[in-house]
Amino acid sequence: MENIKLSICIPTYNRAEYLDLTLETITCQSVFTKSNDIEIVISDNCSSDHTEEIARKYIKDFGNKIVYFKNEENLADKNFELVLSRGRGLYLKLNNDTLTHTSNTLNCILQDVYANIESRNELFYLNQGLDKSKSILCNNLDEFINKAAYFGGWIGSFGIWKEDFDKMKEFSRYAKLLLTQTDVLYRLISNKGRIYVNNEMIFLSQDSKIKHKGGYDLITIFLDNHSFILNEYVEKNQISTTTYKKLTSKLLLIFLRKYLVMAAVDPDKYRFKSNSPFSRIIKFYNPRYLLLFRFFTLYYTYLIFSYLKKAGKWILPIKKKVIK
Repeated sequence: MENIKLSICIPTYNRAEYLDLTLETITCQSVFTKSNDIEIVISDNCSSDHTEEIARKYIKDFGNKIVYFKNEENLADKNFELVLSRGRGLYLKLNNDTLTHTSNTLNCILQDVYANIESRNELFYLNQGLDKSKSILCNNLDEFINKAAYFGGWIGSFGIWKEDFDKMKEFSRYAKLLLTQTDVLYRLISNKGRIYVNNEMIFLSQDSKIKHKGGYDLITIFLDNHSFILNEYVEKNQISTTTYKKLTSKLLLIFLRKYLVMAAVDPDKYRFKSNSPFSRIIKFYNPRYLLLFRFFTLYYTYLIFSYLKKAGKWILPIKKKVIK
C-alpha cells in the first residue's frame, strides 16, 4: 500500500474480545474497505490470550490494510512509541484497544488530515469532553489546557504527524509516568503553537464491558505525574497559574470525584491502587479549603445517590416478584 493518509495505531495487551469489537467498528466503514487511504497497525505487548488469532482473522479479510506485530516482551507504555513507529501513514493516530468508532468517523478524521495537511496543525480529539462547544483552533498551550483540561491524558485523543514523530527526540522519556502521550502532546503544542481540537463524538469506550477497570494509581498519575509535566510549562509561562488552578479544580471536582465514587460503589468493577487517596488529595490541594469542602460535599452526595440507585436496581426485581 502506498500513499496511506491515516494509520490507526493500536497498542494492545490481553484484551482479545475488546480488540475484536474495536477492529469491527473500524473495518466496517466504507472508506476503509473501498480505499487504500487507511491502515490499521496492531502492536501486541506479548499477550497470552488469543489476541493474535483475532488480528489474523481481520488480516485474512483485509490483507495488508492491517498489519500485526507481537513484541517479544511486555514493553508497557513504550509500546505507544513502537506502534506509532510501525505506521506508514501521513498521520499516526493512537487508538485504545477498547475504543470503538461511531459511524463515519474515519471520514471525519481523514477530513481533518486533509484540512491541516499544509499547516501541519496538531490534531486532538476531545470527543465532546467538558463542554459542548464546537471544534476550535487553539493558538497556544494555555488556550488548549483551558479547552481540554485533563483530557490531554487520554490515549484515544492523541495523534501525531509522521514527520513530527520522526523528528521527536526521547518520545518515551516519561513512559514510567504513564503519560507518554501527554508529554509529547504538550511538547508539540509548545513548539508549534496551534492545535485543532475536534469536539465531535468520534469514539465510544467499552468501559461497561471491562472487568476491573483501572488497576493503576489514579492519584499518582493524575495529581503527581500530570502536575509534574504541567509545571514545566508553568515555569516557562506557557501555562498561566490561573489556567493551572482551573485545571486542578476540574480534576478534583469532576474527574477524581467520579472515579472515586465508582470505585467505592462498585469495587469489583473499578479498581485503583491508590493508598490513602483522601489524605493525599488533602495534602495536594492544601490550603485550598473551600475547594476541598466542595469536593467532599459533592463526593458524599454522589456516593449516597449512587448507593440508592444501586439499591433500587436490586429492590425492583424483588418488588416485581411480590406484585406477581
